[in-house]
Amino acid sequence: MPNILNMDPAGCRRCGTCCRKGGPALHGVDLALVRSGAIPLSCLYTIRPGEAVTDNVCGGVSVADGDIIKIKSKTDAAACVFLDAPGNSCRIYADRPLECREMACWDTDSIRRVYAWDRLDRGRIIEEFSSLAELVAIHEAECNMGFIARLIDLRKNGDTHAAADIAGRISYDADLRKQAVSAQPGVTGILDFLFGRPLCLIIPLQFGVPVRRSPIA
Repeated sequence: MPNILNMDPAGCRRCGTCCRKGGPALHGVDLALVRSGAIPLSCLYTIRPGEAVTDNVCGGVSVADGDIIKIKSKTDAAACVFLDAPGNSCRIYADRPLECREMACWDTDSIRRVYAWDRLDRGRIIEEFSSLAELVAIHEAECNMGFIARLIDLRKNGDTHAAADIAGRISYDADLRKQAVSAQPGVTGILDFLFGRPLCLIIPLQFGVPVRRSPIA
């Protein structure tokens, strides 16, 4: 039986609104929850440096200056993957991360204080010299979002070489994911954590540039 969301007498009505806005970002204090398996890597994805990110607390859209590790949303809705809609139950309530523990929609001072504090990154979750860390470093070198943003600007100004470079990096991103799965089948469910969301999805969303998707087979 899942634990119900907090019914704090100060104001929580267990409406589930906060959970339906998406999963929280993880912080340093949440590392133990990941390492224990309470929050599996398969339930996480990475917003990489240079990606656009919406600030759900303060509002507005900014560019991430470092990794932001977030709990995934459901496949058919924005709601946190751990939300059980009937009764607005949280499946990991006893092991919920910092942002969930600090969230109080009637008084956001606490969540504002911790929102950008000590955010967890991929390097602290995977071992620095592991093969996974090497794959992440290789991917970042070739699919750096800051460099891709510059290529997008060049493409919009008619640079055909930039357009070809972007297409090449989209293909590289897709191919590296396939190679990672081929070499280590166990990573199949954690590609979005290791490499972030595929470039074929991010580029249209962030830059409004249509691309041909290359799904992983």
